[in-house]
Amino acid sequence: MPTLRKRRTDISGLDEVTHGGLPLGRVTLLSGSAGAGKSVLALELLYRAAARGEKGIFVALEESPEQIRANGASFDWFDPESENVAFVHAELLETVTMDGDFDLNGLLAVVGAKTEELGSSWVVFDGLDVLLAHLSNESVGRREVARIRNWITERDQVGLLTAKSGAGSGAHSLPFLQFAVDGVIRLRHQLIDGSAFRTIQVSKYRGSNHATDEFPCVVTSHGLLISTRGQGELDHLQSDERVSIGLSELDELLEGGVHRASATLLSGIPGTAKTTLGGAFVDAACRRGESSLFVSFDESAPQIRRNLRSVGIDLQPHCDSGLLRMLSFRTRSANLERHIEEILGTLDRIEGRALVVDPISALEALGSRHAARDAATYLIDACKERGVTLLLTSLRNRPGGDPGPAAIGISSTADTWIHLEYLDTGGERNRTLTILKSRGTAHSNRTRELLLGKAGLELADIYTADGEVLLGTHRWEREQRLYRERAARQHALRQKHADAMRELRELRRQLQTMADQRDALEKRISSIQTSWEAQDEQDRSFEEMQEARREQQKSAD
Repeated sequence: MPTLRKRRTDISGLDEVTHGGLPLGRVTLLSGSAGAGKSVLALELLYRAAARGEKGIFVALEESPEQIRANGASFDWFDPESENVAFVHAELLETVTMDGDFDLNGLLAVVGAKTEELGSSWVVFDGLDVLLAHLSNESVGRREVARIRNWITERDQVGLLTAKSGAGSGAHSLPFLQFAVDGVIRLRHQLIDGSAFRTIQVSKYRGSNHATDEFPCVVTSHGLLISTRGQGELDHLQSDERVSIGLSELDELLEGGVHRASATLLSGIPGTAKTTLGGAFVDAACRRGESSLFVSFDESAPQIRRNLRSVGIDLQPHCDSGLLRMLSFRTRSANLERHIEEILGTLDRIEGRALVVDPISALEALGSRHAARDAATYLIDACKERGVTLLLTSLRNRPGGDPGPAAIGISSTADTWIHLEYLDTGGERNRTLTILKSRGTAHSNRTRELLLGKAGLELADIYTADGEVLLGTHRWEREQRLYRERAARQHALRQKHADAMRELRELRRQLQTMADQRDALEKRISSIQTSWEAQDEQDRSFEEMQEARREQQKSAD
């Protein structure tokens, strides 16, 4: 069996969804409501192919070529000097179309001559439904669509038709169209709670596997971007390197920090210092010399920098040096996909290594919880693929109790989850920090008190007494009492030490006195012994002298 030949599209995500591109020698229908992006997608496909040296023809059945070129000029991929794209103006006059008695042989002859002249392999019939609507009945329309399909197959073209469908439903004014072609790509443009969303779905692709899900997409100046949410099989970059989260005491609780290219989630109610910790995170990254991005929703960058200076974190020098880029979005200013693509696009342009999104839970205001979770998961995956260390903050609306899942439902996706909370004790509200999880890390499971001051952030141990948690003033009073008790113990020990040293000195003095007395006594004994020996010597000498005299006397007698 011959394999299906495809031509790649070079449109972000579309080759992945179609498993390699669009079929050669077959017809693909691009359908969607007004403003869904059918004509723009068809035109981009031609110019992307033209950039590779492949040639194509755009048959304009609804707008003039001048209007189409003007529309394309706002995109980066449009090349007004390209000789690989030709236009055929095929709008029919009203007098010709009123009776509904015509066929497309003449048009196809013109397009065929242009195809041979250019040597093209792509052809677009834009707004075919406008033309077919003037035909007398559906059977004639089927005949003309079959005529186009046979024409494309015989000339081995990548054939594209665009046609309108009803908003949301996908129903066509000419329903037979979707059955008469080889592939159908549906584009939708809808409003959800006042926010615009675009989606794309390959609902039909004869002879080829393809992704059948409906994927979010966004039209940017760079072209159509389709968020496929990444490959089905995860294969993220892994690193054993630890990077600081911006607070040394917290780094110690995490065995030196979080893993590079990991995702950290900070959850908590308003005022628990989520933004402050995010500022500390990018400050630490910039101090390491890493390009960083701080994204905030509904709070301006200058205001964030001012507020962070009050706790000893000054981000302005990093902004001035170019190491830190700060983006501030109004949440409702764009849809989910445009926000995510803007974040990733900026991250790529600055070659960022660290990213903070504050708060990621803002995305939930732009669609369903499911869509927001998908967008956040896609962002996490994209950052891990780029080797970017990511910190997300997530807002909880109610204090106290079990932290439960994070507001946007990504607590299971994050590698490290840190929860911030208020505890009311003794008429005070005090911030606490707990590490709920940190994959691959033997982290502390104890709750700490998070202290904010002009000198910066600090973590303090929480005391319990008689089952009561001590924070704030009560913790300070407990610490002071413990300090006094320790000082008293130290004073008592010092006193005992001094008494023992005094006794030792007295004993040493007594020992020295006794030693002196011993030495004097030994000297007396030695002196007496010497005198004794001298007297004995004298006595012996005297006796010897007396003995000599007696001997002399005897001799005289």
